[in-house]
Amino acid sequence: MNFTYLEKFPKFKKLHEYCSEAEEFALSKPSISAVSARKAMEFVVKMIYSSLIGQDYGFTVFDMMTDVRFIDYINSPTMINSMHFVRKMGNTAAHGDTLTHSDALDMLKELHFIVGEFVILIGLEKDYPAYVAPTSTPAAEP
Repeated sequence: MNFTYLEKFPKFKKLHEYCSEAEEFALSKPSISAVSARKAMEFVVKMIYSSLIGQDYGFTVFDMMTDVRFIDYINSPTMINSMHFVRKMGNTAAHGDTLTHSDALDMLKELHFIVGEFVILIGLEKDYPAYVAPTSTPAAEP
């Protein structure tokens, strides 16, 4: 729903998958949603970093996000803060701590912003659809 516009970019198939998983599980399985959101954010960070610097020299995503060249390129404290929020919450979920539906929805909203701004930053889109919060869990398959 919020990330369908990514389908038209074959290079971002994996990003679309991560985003779709984050959205699909936000209400039913918040921790899975959080890990998928983190993977999507990491995809964006690595894509930007590799295009700016070339190789990552074995850096962690945190190292990349705090590199002054990365920060200068992003040129948005709001986007950097959103990335750190998704990173931290994704870590929380990955290490077994329980997240609420509200946490997952907050992450999803931040991820929507990050990915939307990313496609604008790299010149693929001029805008992206407004965020629409999921309102109910999908019906379970029999």
